Amino acid sequence: MSNIVCLGNAVWDRVFEMEQIPQQPTKYFARGYFENGGGIAATAAVACVRLGAHAQLISRLGDDSNGELIRNELAQWDVDVSGMHTFAGVQSSHAVIHVDSEGERQITVFRDGRCPTSTDWLSADMLEGVDCLLCDTSWPEGALWLMAEAKKRHIPAVLDLDLGASRMAELVAHGDHLAFSLPGLRLFTQQHNIADALKAAQKKTQGTVYVTCGAEGCYWLDGEEVRHVPSFPVLCVDTTGAGDVFHGALAVAIAEQRPTFEAIRFANAVAALKCTREGGRKGIPDRQQLAQFLAQH
Repeated sequence: MSNIVCLGNAVWDRVFEMEQIPQQPTKYFARGYFENGGGIAATAAVACVRLGAHAQLISRLGDDSNGELIRNELAQWDVDVSGMHTFAGVQSSHAVIHVDSEGERQITVFRDGRCPTSTDWLSADMLEGVDCLLCDTSWPEGALWLMAEAKKRHIPAVLDLDLGASRMAELVAHGDHLAFSLPGLRLFTQQHNIADALKAAQKKTQGTVYVTCGAEGCYWLDGEEVRHVPSFPVLCVDTTGAGDVFHGALAVAIAEQRPTFEAIRFANAVAALKCTREGGRKGIPDRQQLAQFLAQH
């Protein structure tokens, strides 16, 4: 069993199912509603567990009802929550999500700016026996500290790089597997063309650079060559969390030392299956479901 540490954001999601995503400042009525846990690193950790790995989540919570919901649900998914730290007087991250009839979504996230950024409660012991580290960019101080400790121990680090990141250049310089969203890559490099953007990002790191492009699949830079692994066609119900699940699956594949093409195909399949059910986690397959899906494709 692979052992993976995920560091970053855990969120409580309130999801409104709509015919269309709201565009105007007026009243809208949802056709459905549900709540569940979300967040980049948190959902990646759930994906790791579903794929048979042990996953510990290192995250910051507030001492509020959302924090309690987040922690309890992750424990129900068998994520190791011993690395989650609660801060008094702080609100936990939460989000409102609108999902339209095509499965596309709009997300509004609240992160409390009062949440302490200090890393003094982190310990290098958290990396004992770990095969891969995955970090999002919601807490760059923690990500940089733990990546430095991982590098000392030759533990590969996967970075989930999206919009809204601070200290992006530092994070990119220290990561081993830099998996950008397309908007995140374009913002970081100021290049629109995928090939140009990947090559610009590669100049900032010694790691492998990837970009996820939703239904188009994933591109990565292999030396000077841009390579592509297409996504799997599925009936899409909800894309919420698909990128997070992709990164969790990629971390599992890297922990298992899979070749790059195979690792991306593995992660693409997991993300595609997630999109066949509502919510960010319900559709994440286990290994048997994944094997059946891959055998059919």
